Amino acid sequence: MCIFLNHHHGWCDAQPYGGCNTQPRYGGGWCGTYNTQPRYGGNCCEQHTCYTPTPRVVVQVPGPQGPAGPAGPQGPMGMGIAAYATSGAITVAGSTVIPLAIATTTPTTTITGMNNGVYLPAGTYLVGYGATALTAEATTTAEVPLAVSLQAGGATLTGETVRDTVSATAYGNVAKTIVYNSTGTYLTLANDSAEAMEFDNAYITAVRLA
Repeated sequence: MCIFLNHHHGWCDAQPYGGCNTQPRYGGGWCGTYNTQPRYGGNCCEQHTCYTPTPRVVVQVPGPQGPAGPAGPQGPMGMGIAAYATSGAITVAGSTVIPLAIATTTPTTTITGMNNGVYLPAGTYLVGYGATALTAEATTTAEVPLAVSLQAGGATLTGETVRDTVSATAYGNVAKTIVYNSTGTYLTLANDSAEAMEFDNAYITAVRLA
């Protein structure tokens, strides 16, 4: 963009041409090569300024964040798969399965009673088991060992025997919780003590995790 100054006529028109030597002036004259071409009356375009347009930079400034939208409705409560099996009060001889029966389940459970224990369809479960007992020997005042084992398919699981000591008047309490991967089998409890025990209760709980 070129702008030329003339003595008598003020500023020459700004013409958007590529050079500064061919700018037409009203009245038919020419501003020639910069400031050396005579104008009528001896005038000339004495000054010029060539401007290089500066690119326009657009800066986008984000506006403030809008308010959060309303929360959606609450979904339905999930229904778990769980069961609780118990023996109730019972006397069980040593090295014998403690008979259990399903006492409580969730409405959608697939866990059922089987072989005096609980059947777990294939899956991963949180299994709890335990017992409270006295020795069945009413005349025994000394403490004797209490041992209760968790069995799968009739065989004791490795490391799943819990122990305490009891007498005819002092209860023993044993309990443990494990994560058990079932391939579709049943779990039972056994009195693995050397003698008969009076169980106030023995139990298995199972909650499916996956």
